[in-house]
Amino acid sequence: SPKLDPEFVQRERKAVNSEYQLKLKEDVRRNREVRRKTSNPEHPFYKFSVGNAETLSDETNPVWDDLKTFYDAEYSASRMALAIIGQQDLDTLQTMAKTMFSAVPTNGKGAQRAAVPIFTEAQKQVLISLQNLKNNRSLELQFAAPSKLDSFKLHTEHLLSGLLGHEGDGSLAALLKKKGWIESLMVGDSGAEDHTLYSMRMELTKAGFEHWESVVDYSYQYIRLVQQKEDLSLYFSENRVLDSLSFQYADPKPASSTVTEAARNLLLYPPQHVLDYRAAYTEYDPAVVVSHLNCLNLDNIRIFLRSPDYQGDKIESLYQTSYSIEKIDPELIQRWGNSPIDSQLSLPSANPYIPQNVKLQPNDASDSIPQKIVEKPGLVVWHHHDTTFALPKIRTEVEYRIPAFEASHEARIHQLLWVKMMRKRLEKDNYQQLLAGSRLGVGTTKTGIKLYVEGYNELQEKMLSELFRSLKVRDFSDNEFAIAKESLVRNYENRSKDRPFNQAYRMVGEIVDPQTIPTEEALRYLKAAQRSSTLDTVQQAYKTGALRMLIYGNATREEALSLAKLTEQESGLILAESSLQKPMLRKIDKPVSLSMSIEHNDSVFLAVYQASQASYGEQAKHLALNQLLKAAFFTELRTKQQLGYIVGAYYNRRFMLSSSIFGIQSTATDPDDIEKRINAFLVEQRTVLAELSEERFQNEMAGLVAKLSAKDTGFVARYGRWATNLALDVEQFDRKAQIIASLKQLDLASIMQFYDEEILKGTPLLIKSLGQAHKEAEQQGRSCTDRVCVEEALKQTIGASF
Repeated sequence: SPKLDPEFVQRERKAVNSEYQLKLKEDVRRNREVRRKTSNPEHPFYKFSVGNAETLSDETNPVWDDLKTFYDAEYSASRMALAIIGQQDLDTLQTMAKTMFSAVPTNGKGAQRAAVPIFTEAQKQVLISLQNLKNNRSLELQFAAPSKLDSFKLHTEHLLSGLLGHEGDGSLAALLKKKGWIESLMVGDSGAEDHTLYSMRMELTKAGFEHWESVVDYSYQYIRLVQQKEDLSLYFSENRVLDSLSFQYADPKPASSTVTEAARNLLLYPPQHVLDYRAAYTEYDPAVVVSHLNCLNLDNIRIFLRSPDYQGDKIESLYQTSYSIEKIDPELIQRWGNSPIDSQLSLPSANPYIPQNVKLQPNDASDSIPQKIVEKPGLVVWHHHDTTFALPKIRTEVEYRIPAFEASHEARIHQLLWVKMMRKRLEKDNYQQLLAGSRLGVGTTKTGIKLYVEGYNELQEKMLSELFRSLKVRDFSDNEFAIAKESLVRNYENRSKDRPFNQAYRMVGEIVDPQTIPTEEALRYLKAAQRSSTLDTVQQAYKTGALRMLIYGNATREEALSLAKLTEQESGLILAESSLQKPMLRKIDKPVSLSMSIEHNDSVFLAVYQASQASYGEQAKHLALNQLLKAAFFTELRTKQQLGYIVGAYYNRRFMLSSSIFGIQSTATDPDDIEKRINAFLVEQRTVLAELSEERFQNEMAGLVAKLSAKDTGFVARYGRWATNLALDVEQFDRKAQIIASLKQLDLASIMQFYDEEILKGTPLLIKSLGQAHKEAEQQGRSCTDRVCVEEALKQTIGASF
């Protein structure tokens, strides 16, 4: 029984428009709208799905009337699905469902699939070129095919997408990466209930963009290679086994995600398969596979070519995207259709990494937290044999702590380049393992790198050995280096195109954390980097260091010791006690304001109030304050004052130093006005807090404690908790317990004192940017306009170790 209160309808109309304006400069939205405008006008996909002040205006008809008409026509029980999850028995849940929802009205009309195709014949064999705002170039091939729902147990779209998107030896991705033309290839289904839409999307290098016609040529060669394979049942059988294992040993999802997915699936799949639809298989049916393969032809192709430099002859009206649509040259179509298939292309061989042994190891240990099983100079190993979640997998993580990467930001940039090249090589060399349900990779830390292997027991040692073997190969080609460098430069340059709120938040990190590399400095080092200097830096750095390991899951102590021994032998380091310094943060002890120049209509303002010290007690106070203020902050400044779509009060922690952040990205007003309104809110909340009863305060704290005390939901959550504790050097693994204990000691008087001293009389770091829509506003007070000014202001405040 929605009230549809006219006042709140108008407020929500403004909120919808704020969201629309927020994303005017986001390429995902801009690209999607061009896709819509080049699709069949009679198909539902063609419709604008967001809304703005114009499409929701009252000019032709009151928006309230339209909303009521829409509600009466569309919100019918005949088109709804309901899922409930709870600890009650099924009979009780069913009674609850009937009691709560039987009053939902029905007009008798069920959900209908679209009656027309997604594309007209005239919209096929077309090239759609459009302009990105970010410095990204991409190519996307699309092919419409029949709905997968009519034969969902065959999972044809999964089979074909997996083959076309394979990244191992002989694959399309491997060949195009070798040529230096693409950074990545993703193949999937972008369709809906009434159709499958095969999408082959490639992130192009500059060289790849120049050779986009040849990229399409090789792509269609690979499609033809798949089409010529008479029997694809091998891959079908592998998918069936792996999807069954994936379902059987999936990490539990949060209850909210489970019911959301189940309710949606009730509208798509038979009730008995709403949970296992990905693992439900029938026998292989080549006729259905062929019907989809036949749709992957040049008569049915649509090509999207995106770049920042393009200027088309059309402007999409809602997001102002420049684009053009034209028929593909018949000579190109003929060339692509007749090219001989390159001998370097081949279909994948049978996957040798499909696990055979998925038994749980008997667990005699009663340890509830990781135990230190190895401690020697340069090597510390933690182990937790845990089968609580009945998942027959092990997660091994190895942290390389390399002092050389503390030395300078320039050394860290070389580290980023090397890891980027490593990841690309691992994608190709270990793709079969990834398909078989394992995960392995390498990432950067501020003190070195982290390796990880996650998979079934029988593969753990083999995969860790292969990872170390790859790590020792530190020679990369000019081509590999050029692609990594181009990618990282582009990523840093594109930061200036992010949402203003995200840019402001990132700036907070650059100011308070000296180890964070400022964007301009990173670009300077990146553009100057040469392959030889990167390889030399890495070669010199990876000689001496320390290792810290965490082995979690279905691994006995003996197995963990074996993995530790392998790591010690194969790490490639001369192990020595770590000489790493503890992380240093800047403590803001006097007001500092930075005005950023961000090219966007919206203004942004962030106020950051740091804790007075790094302690569990201070973390608890900031968490408690966030619990008391966040809902009121959102209600007052977003719902009532309608300042913008991104409005929030946030708890933040960097290492062990916590802070409270109040931030708004606004379509409505300028940063100085936002600051005044936030300050007025904070002053007003002092009165609200003063009127709060001790009982109400303790109830709020009890709710926060209950949230923090919640049991780990699965393998990933528990491993993540242990890893976070180790990253903070909390070797008792009791960070959460310490914070809970501190929360339980709080009373209203202590929070009031904290609020007065740290917030109302605090010295915040202020980050602001004046949006182009508010340029006429007169900005008050003095702000720094560059980081040099901020560094000067903070010069005397650096030195606290956290």
